[in-house]
Amino acid sequence: MCPTCNGTGDENYDSYIDDLEGGYTHEVINCEDCGGTGTLGYKNPLLEEYVDCLHFILSIGNDINMNEVYEDYEPKPLYFGDGDILGQFIAIYDWINSLYFHRDEDVSGEIYDLFFAYFLGLGEMLGFTWEQIEEAYMKKNAVNHERQEMGY
Repeated sequence: MCPTCNGTGDENYDSYIDDLEGGYTHEVINCEDCGGTGTLGYKNPLLEEYVDCLHFILSIGNDINMNEVYEDYEPKPLYFGDGDILGQFIAIYDWINSLYFHRDEDVSGEIYDLFFAYFLGLGEMLGFTWEQIEEAYMKKNAVNHERQEMGY
């Protein structure tokens, strides 16, 4: 845990400003020591790369209008062949290739769903929980937005 921000990721975590209307506001300042993560020294580069891929996959979904939200959705990963990681990568490659060639057809949504499910299966095979993936994605997404604002 970062001692500067007490694990909150916010260097200003214990400061509140009277808003003069009977309430208090809080100005969030990302901690410089931990970069806003709340932790020091721990990184999982494989998980970071996985969520980078997830970001691109979701962008592909947006490009082909796969933007429906299922509030009750729980990932049900699929495994290819004997469930080995190499086979899973090959299956993902095959589905993305198929999606490319059928992107303008009615079946693109079905292909995307399978592609996405196999990708989630890969995450499970790599030992990631859905909660870890979601947390890492949200952190990375915040960094991406910050970079965009700064013209990165």
